[in-house]
Amino acid sequence: PLDILERWYHVPVLLAVLAFMLWSRLQSYGNFVVDDAVYFRGNDAWYHLRETSYLLANWPNTLPFDPWTGFPFGRSAGQFGTLWDHIMAVGIWIARPLMGGAEEVMLIMAPLAGAFVAIPTYFIARRFVDRFAALAAVVVLALLPGTFFSYSLVGFPDHSAAEVLFQSLAVLA
Repeated sequence: PLDILERWYHVPVLLAVLAFMLWSRLQSYGNFVVDDAVYFRGNDAWYHLRETSYLLANWPNTLPFDPWTGFPFGRSAGQFGTLWDHIMAVGIWIARPLMGGAEEVMLIMAPLAGAFVAIPTYFIARRFVDRFAALAAVVVLALLPGTFFSYSLVGFPDHSAAEVLFQSLAVLA
């Protein structure tokens, strides 16, 4: 048993840090679901909601015109239809039977992306240092306040947390 623990101790520690990161980012979930209505932080979340709702109804076509961008005249929605909106649409298709509406699923997408950053962080650090130091790097990531933490909190289904995840995966690759 000691050999197995020595060989695999990093896996439960990494899973525990992932769980802590997700838990710390989902603490205020109840503040965003009030009387069966879902609220988001910031403006961009509503743009992503419109784009993702359009994607759900018209897969894989993206929203060609958004009347609320540049209101009252509207604007071509070329800035929308990002990979993040497609990922959220697929996440909604998968999780909607478990969670309810699309908005509830969107509330937790950024916290999930923020927590998953721990995995490439571990492997990037592991490339240069031993397992204990790589786990320390992940713990530091989990405890860091600031912009990344703020953008990966519940209620902000914007692409910012996913950008950090994708950039970390690109560095790892």
